Amino acid sequence: MPEPVLGPDLANLVLDRGEQVYAMTMAGLLAPGGAVGPDGSVDIDPLRTVLMDRVATIPRLGQRIAFRHGRPRWVTCLPDPAAHIRILPAGADLGAPGAEPAERLAAIGARLAAVHLPLDRPLWEVLVVPALTATRAGLFIRVHHAAADGLEMARIVRALLDPLPGADPLPARAAPPRRPTVPPSTRGRLAQLREAAAETRRIMGRRIAPTALLGPLASPRTVILGGAALPELRRAASRHRATPHDVFLAALAGALSDLFTRLGEPTPVTLPVSVPVAVRGPRGAGNRVGAMILPLPLQEPDRARRLATIHRLTVEEKWRARARGLFPPMATAAGAILLSGLFRRQHAVGALASTVPGPRNLRTLAGARLETVWPVPIISMNARLSIGAVSYADCWSWALTADAHLGPYAAALGDAIGCELAAYLDPDTVGG
Repeated sequence: MPEPVLGPDLANLVLDRGEQVYAMTMAGLLAPGGAVGPDGSVDIDPLRTVLMDRVATIPRLGQRIAFRHGRPRWVTCLPDPAAHIRILPAGADLGAPGAEPAERLAAIGARLAAVHLPLDRPLWEVLVVPALTATRAGLFIRVHHAAADGLEMARIVRALLDPLPGADPLPARAAPPRRPTVPPSTRGRLAQLREAAAETRRIMGRRIAPTALLGPLASPRTVILGGAALPELRRAASRHRATPHDVFLAALAGALSDLFTRLGEPTPVTLPVSVPVAVRGPRGAGNRVGAMILPLPLQEPDRARRLATIHRLTVEEKWRARARGLFPPMATAAGAILLSGLFRRQHAVGALASTVPGPRNLRTLAGARLETVWPVPIISMNARLSIGAVSYADCWSWALTADAHLGPYAAALGDAIGCELAAYLDPDTVGG
């Protein structure tokens, strides 16, 4: 039976226009085994068979959006294996001879970051890149943001993969603390509208000085992939009574300070970044996230103090975001349409940043071990830079996506993030 497309999901469909490509993307490396040959070749038929069995267990991947009597509905639509699970020739994206696997994946991910998913079929695709290296194949899983937020995307990826013996079970999505509901009365609806207007003014009323980080988006994209050992990152966080997420944001703050210097712009005292937070939303919605706006301290040279500040701000802002729930205008398509123009001119946030938990143990796909995963972050509004991270087994993998204006600075920013993370992991550099 057709289901209504709920407000938060429809809002993300509305925003998927032009240079805003709203496709959640995971990139990975597949080792030889099963459908992947010793030379990185891929046998697509068994891969399709395995994946279609998994897709059948995820209702949203067997639906598309159709308009019935002027209203959007999720309707049943059987996926076509040949259209949804495809070989993606790497072509010129393989880069220079001797390029690292992450560099090759990043080049392909940058191309995909500017490609919209078709809307006339279920909103997902799995792409495999044979012989990405002499012994490995590349993997890209893409799901439209209308069907999944970051946490839901992580659950979909888990469900598509096979656990190794003794691996972690597929967890249910944890429900964040409940917030009071507004009575469905005229007075309640008016109060809700006033709350939405006040919250929009509060968030969008902030002003960042003019910067190259904000402006009209343009292709091509640049993607940089990196990573760190998760056990070391956890030890570093523990030394400072923080979380790996906090350490990553502190490293990002240091790297962004370097970016402003390279841009030839004054380094601001703080740079607000938008960070997704799980909140309660409509049952059945694929998107149940709010946002906390974190002012990252860019002029704090002491890494320990910078991390302490970010940890304190994260604790405070996360609870505010959860109490607030969905950003009110994004709870409906009408709100998203009204704000889409404002988003393209906003100066409230300078960048987007997100982290999601991935599988705690290694997984396989059609008998091939998934060695490493990375997110390919979405850039949206007029924010030309987006940074994301995901945990997988013993790896903390991070990625950045930059538009054409910031592309020339992306590699240096990636190097700076890596150097800052390495400093935090070294107890002699940043003591507890």
